[in-house]
Amino acid sequence: IVEGEEISQDEASSPGWMTAYGRQKSKGMKAATTTRERNPTRGGRNDGGRTAVPRSAYQRIVATSRLPQLPRDTYRIIVRPRDGLNVIKVSQIRFEQALAMAAALAPAEIEEDTICPNGTQNIYVVCTPHEKNVCAYVKAQQVRLGECTYRVSVYPAPPDNTCKGVIRGVDVDISEAQLRTRIVNHRNPGAIEAKRIMNTTAVVVLFKGMKVPNYVSCGAS
Repeated sequence: IVEGEEISQDEASSPGWMTAYGRQKSKGMKAATTTRERNPTRGGRNDGGRTAVPRSAYQRIVATSRLPQLPRDTYRIIVRPRDGLNVIKVSQIRFEQALAMAAALAPAEIEEDTICPNGTQNIYVVCTPHEKNVCAYVKAQQVRLGECTYRVSVYPAPPDNTCKGVIRGVDVDISEAQLRTRIVNHRNPGAIEAKRIMNTTAVVVLFKGMKVPNYVSCGAS
């Protein structure tokens, strides 16, 4: 059993949660454990755990930027432009076309997708019901607008009603697949995904629901 720790903002922003969407839907759990965010409001529980504010990273983006209500039950992708690109000053249609081209997606393939700029955080939020589009979007590394090329960082946002926590001391020779097997199981009923932070012994665990466990089982440990 590994004791949980506070999660930093960088750790909280760690990408790579696409597989968690499917797990969250298939588990059919009641509201189970979720993790701490940078400045959560939490209270005590009789079991010694903590409760967190029921706001996902996506929900906080909506609250701080007044984004319109985007489709629910879809995959959500964050596109973070680099090299000085200002989302407010760029035509949304042009960026949509540039991103689709960078992702090698035809116009017909993105007809059900929705893209919305967030000027507050200078990002785009993309919603799509298609997992194959997510896989295509996250491979995009740059977009071309006119004569200029801009780098972009594209990653899936965690599903709604989830939070993240971090555990440390997990050997670096344990693969991503082994991490999921050791953590995402019946011993941690709230866990729906686990992902190592770069090449470190720290692992971010994604939880469903509003309860924060004090400990996480990592296999027999």
